[in-house]
Amino acid sequence: MQIVIRSNTYLKHVARCLAVSALVLAAIPATAQDTPTDKDLAALRYFVTAGDTEAAAAETRRLTTLFPGTDIDAIIAAMTAGPEIDTTPIWDRINADDFAGARAAIDATRRAAPEWTPPQHLMNVLAEREGQARLDTAFDAQDLGTVLEIAQATPELMACGRINNPWRLAELAGTVNGPAAALGIYQSVLATCPSEAIVVTTLQKASAHADKDQMSALFDTAGQIHPAYAQTLAALKDELMGPPAKAGTPAPAPAAPTGPVARAAALAKREDFAGCLSALSGQSSAAAELQRGWCAHNLGQYDAATKAFSAAEAKGNASQAREAKYGQSLVLIAAGKPGAAERVVKSAPLTSGQSKVVNKALLGAQANEAFQKGQYRQTLQYLDEYKASVGPLSRGQLMLQGWSYHNLGERAAAMQVFSAVQESAPGPDSLRALGAARRGSDN
Repeated sequence: MQIVIRSNTYLKHVARCLAVSALVLAAIPATAQDTPTDKDLAALRYFVTAGDTEAAAAETRRLTTLFPGTDIDAIIAAMTAGPEIDTTPIWDRINADDFAGARAAIDATRRAAPEWTPPQHLMNVLAEREGQARLDTAFDAQDLGTVLEIAQATPELMACGRINNPWRLAELAGTVNGPAAALGIYQSVLATCPSEAIVVTTLQKASAHADKDQMSALFDTAGQIHPAYAQTLAALKDELMGPPAKAGTPAPAPAAPTGPVARAAALAKREDFAGCLSALSGQSSAAAELQRGWCAHNLGQYDAATKAFSAAEAKGNASQAREAKYGQSLVLIAAGKPGAAERVVKSAPLTSGQSKVVNKALLGAQANEAFQKGQYRQTLQYLDEYKASVGPLSRGQLMLQGWSYHNLGERAAAMQVFSAVQESAPGPDSLRALGAARRGSDN
């Protein structure tokens, strides 16, 4: 239920939400940098601090290519100035989310070696991890005021590399202060973040808060800022808003669902999948079998879903048979049978939209299956194909990529991937992975 607060607190929250919208926009540089930023140097700092000369050399070559006018060796010299201190105990405390303990360890090290300065990368990671932990606590408590305070104090937590934070802020702001607060933040994300995946997901999330005119305006904004995504945005707009009516043709008035299949579809739209199956009891038409297949699939009843889709394929017309094949392939992927799903896809003339959905799910499942079988090179090939045909890897897929490199003995590549994850979306798993890659161990 939406909470409406009509008081000075409400006005302050709206104003602060708008301020954080501006912070989201400001978190990304407007133009390319001629010199590396602190974030650009994060991986290099880690490798230098860890004493991994091979990885540091590879990262130096990468930075030299990106910033030819910068003396990377001089930056490394500045990083290594001062006494050599083992920071592993501090990193261990950060890894355990013991931020007070980490700061106490830093203070103790300073007292023992007054000339020592903590590496900037260590302090940045500590500050960001500590800020993220506080932010997560505030989100869990639905404490919008504290979330806004943390976001304003640590704007990097609202950058595109931590996109879940702006999205969570929008949802919380929408719950507390109404749709306008959420839409202001979504608008800033669209104006700021260049990733196609982020643009698409942001519009999908915004559709829960926006009316038709507001969504149309958001799509216009996204199209103007990201013209390269025109085809994707057009398809998404049709999906979220329906295709535009032909000129001079009035839009049909929505009709109440009639008949068992229509009632089942309406229940499925409300995510009442058990009710959907009940409404279809005794129905055996191709349309009923299709709807039964989708509802069973959403309940994880894969055998029942497969049976229903097979029946729909046998009974239906060409369009229904194609949708049944589409459903069968997704059920097999969800059931952990990507090989069988691939065979179904090869025999099915799917639409381009269906093919994209299946391909995305299939490649992800194939990568996971290959990794579980210890086929790490094959895992990397599937992930490369995913990037080429679908788009950026998720955080989980990046971790899978890093561990595949690690298990193949390619430590520099593994550390580069884990460092990128730790920089953009830090967590205990990525810190442990960095430590394992540095030591050449399994955990």
